[in-house]
Amino acid sequence: MGARHRKGEPGRDVAVRAVGGHSGDDDPVDIGAVVLVRDLQTSTEDRRPGATMHPSTLLLPMFVAACDLPGGQDEVWAPHCDEIRTPLDAAEVSPLGFSADDLLVGVGTHAEASLVWTDDGATTRLSVDLSPGAEVYFVDLEEAPVPDDADAVLDIAVICDDYLEVAAGLSLSTDDGLLDDDFDAVLTASTVDAAAFSVDAEPADFAHPEIFDPFATGDYDDEGVALYGEVSAGGQTSGSLYFETEGTDGDTAWAASELVAEWGAVE
Repeated sequence: MGARHRKGEPGRDVAVRAVGGHSGDDDPVDIGAVVLVRDLQTSTEDRRPGATMHPSTLLLPMFVAACDLPGGQDEVWAPHCDEIRTPLDAAEVSPLGFSADDLLVGVGTHAEASLVWTDDGATTRLSVDLSPGAEVYFVDLEEAPVPDDADAVLDIAVICDDYLEVAAGLSLSTDDGLLDDDFDAVLTASTVDAAAFSVDAEPADFAHPEIFDPFATGDYDDEGVALYGEVSAGGQTSGSLYFETEGTDGDTAWAASELVAEWGAVE
């Protein structure tokens, strides 16, 4: 599932007041919900098939169900996609017209790009290598029907594009030696010649966790690493590496993302 959103400024948390709902009579409804969008400097054109707000994480759906609306309304429906997952063999052709084996041939198993470290602006060559994993799914997405008892519906566009999901081994290495890491990743693709990948990790999962030290400042409760990228035919790759933190300030929960590195054709 995808949703349309605005891009904020790099390295900032963006608070969004959700006012775009409508009630049964199509009048605008201010649901009074203030939600947090973790700005990961992306656009919907870069989204991973089947993902909501990729790479940004929109926390709106978990909040709106608890909101009290004017006039006694208290059930707000957030449009989303229902997911039907069908396991496939690696050589089995999906309804999209290609198999997992076809995808790895189409995008290739090796790609290179210039990587920039945002802390000091240094550049190095990045190599991305893929290897086939054990699981393959065709994911059929359909827009969920609005329930009859919904008091209001958020005015959010969703894109329910079917995609192929392929487990894969992902290796990242740079000429400067700061990246030399292997991960279990997930490839998602709606065409045979391009795929997105994502990894959720911890700093300790990296051979050189000190690359995150310049961003591990201030007080926070939890930390993590998010990696998003794409590979395409001809050995092309682009992507971003983020250091993420979460914490609380009084009664307010917050989350932040800092861009650690980016490579390839990244806007």
